[in-house]
Amino acid sequence: MCINQVLGALLRRTRQYISFPQNRRQQEQMMQDIYQVACLPSVLGMIDCPHIPIRTPAGDEAIYHNRKCFHSLNIQVVCDAKGLILDVVPKFPGSTHNAYIIFQSGIHDHVLQGHNMGDWLLGDRGYLLKAWLMIPVATPQSAVEVQYNSTQWLTRSVIKRTFGLLKTYSPVWIDLGDVSSTTPPKVYHIFLACCMVHNLAKTRHMPLPESQPEKSDEEEEEEEKQELRQDELLIIHRHSQRRAIEERNTLIQRYFC
Repeated sequence: MCINQVLGALLRRTRQYISFPQNRRQQEQMMQDIYQVACLPSVLGMIDCPHIPIRTPAGDEAIYHNRKCFHSLNIQVVCDAKGLILDVVPKFPGSTHNAYIIFQSGIHDHVLQGHNMGDWLLGDRGYLLKAWLMIPVATPQSAVEVQYNSTQWLTRSVIKRTFGLLKTYSPVWIDLGDVSSTTPPKVYHIFLACCMVHNLAKTRHMPLPESQPEKSDEEEEEEEKQELRQDELLIIHRHSQRRAIEERNTLIQRYFC
């Protein structure tokens, strides 16, 4: 059976293997599981965007050229405490900022609904602080802010380990010549299939491959310096920062003092 037939068979069952919990009881259980990682409360999931290499598209070269100087898709992923993948957004080219992608995705609406009950996502400093999206304090000024950053990083490291596992499944993530140098739709389909296989292995307690090494703190810090384009800023800055700062300060004072 050719790869297209295998991918087609898998992708017809995407919702069976990748879905964000809609039931409030399931969400509460998910938050309890995430709390067990490092005692950070009310977290609905960890979010990040890996860059997946693609063949240079004809006519659209610039928008796929990312800050790391190769052509890619910037694919948004959300996972839970067990490393299960809950949501995947594949449609954005490599030049698109993480902070812009989340505002254009369905997970944004899910989290806004949940935030009415005090829930949020966790992201790195590649995102903007929002009342429903907690990121690290850029320059911590107190011991409690340092402790919050450490707890936030420990909790968020689950998604970094998940990406490390996905690298072992996915030939599109590493340089394998013709396999990794393919078109955006094919890359997305392969990546999504790898996410499905990953979740299947997790839920059925199958042996998992050894994870690829995670990035160092310095490498992450460098990646988070990417600047937003003006058109992205216009959309994102419609959402107030004041409430977000107050929300994070309340979290830090309540749980880390």
